[in-house]
Amino acid sequence: PEPHTGAHLARESTLGRLLSVGPRVADFTVAGTDLIAAMIAGGGKLEGAQAAALSGQESILRNAMHALRTEVFPLMQALLRKPHSREPTLAWVGKVLEGSAGRAKIAFLRHLSADATADVAPCVMMTNLAAVLLRLCQPFVDPNDKKSCKVDVAYLARN
Repeated sequence: PEPHTGAHLARESTLGRLLSVGPRVADFTVAGTDLIAAMIAGGGKLEGAQAAALSGQESILRNAMHALRTEVFPLMQALLRKPHSREPTLAWVGKVLEGSAGRAKIAFLRHLSADATADVAPCVMMTNLAAVLLRLCQPFVDPNDKKSCKVDVAYLARN
């Protein structure tokens, strides 16, 4: 039987691995200082060189994540435009969302234990997937756009 957990799909599928690219703890370590740990120890604040280092890392990571999402968008768009890959791609997105339903629990963020996160897709993958899906929806967001009338609102009820 094929596992349908978000974590499995993130590890074992090409799209999952691609969308899972993102920042690591090492990205927030500058000159041997773990900036996240320092911020927690400082009550949520960093000062001086540490604050500047965090700001610099944040800017680098934002640019890198924007570049990744910019590159993944045309791939997803192409997969969804081809008749033979549209349904499998939508099914994959559905499996990822269903397999990561545990993220929707209110207590999820409060109890990030290994057991709670073992079956869900990584945060970075879900963030990247959401960004790409939102970008795919842009033509339909404006109700005055001629493309918005092409949306079949009964699609989800039928499938």
